[in-house]
Amino acid sequence: MTDYETNRSDDFIDAYADEKAEGADEKKKSGPLSIAISAFFLVWFFGSIIAMIYLSGHGMQDLSIAVFGQLFLIFGIIGLISSIQNHSFQAFILLFPLVGGGCLFFSLGYHFMPESREQFSEMIPYAALALFFVVGLGIVLYGIIGPVMLRNKCTQSILGRVVSISSKTDDGTRLYCPTYEIYFRSETHMLCNNVYSNISVPNEGESVELFINPDKPEEFYNPKQNGSLSVFLIVFGLLFMAVPVICLICMNFAQ
Repeated sequence: MTDYETNRSDDFIDAYADEKAEGADEKKKSGPLSIAISAFFLVWFFGSIIAMIYLSGHGMQDLSIAVFGQLFLIFGIIGLISSIQNHSFQAFILLFPLVGGGCLFFSLGYHFMPESREQFSEMIPYAALALFFVVGLGIVLYGIIGPVMLRNKCTQSILGRVVSISSKTDDGTRLYCPTYEIYFRSETHMLCNNVYSNISVPNEGESVELFINPDKPEEFYNPKQNGSLSVFLIVFGLLFMAVPVICLICMNFAQ
């Protein structure tokens, strides 16, 4: 057997082993535990909806808001963790857990502390401003920490060719997401991080330096785009944080 045939045979065995491993992973994902978790979430979700309707119909709107808040809080936490793991974080995701937590705090306080209801009502504007500040802080921290974490994992430099560019419109702004083709360890990989932006967008057919995770090639970043997005997130987050500060200053002057 020639060296070429031996290498081809080894590649085939490796590919077959990978395919078997992927099939085993899929079976694990669709196993009894996954089904049980899905069933629990369905019961919890529809149970929460029924509880909201029941509480509203019996004059307990404040507790109905608390049930609504815990829905937002749990879904927000799940969405936040998922977006960070998939490197597709977007600022608005932070609103879900924060709004949910705020609804829980104020509705439960309003219901169980009737003597403090006036104080709770007065706190609502300040809570809304605090929400803006925390969201902005989260964006800034992600803009600093996210790229660092990605760079620590993606250490292998490689050239990627832009084979296609997807686009979408968000609030009147055209955003783009390129798909790269790389050749790594005798295999061709198509890379797309599903992050849409109009910052440092390459042209179709262009060769771009990428950094990939050698153990998981689908994890990658474009250093030019990565740096620009990081700066954008930090500036955007600081603007978000500035809004409540300016509002508080104006409210103090008005008093």
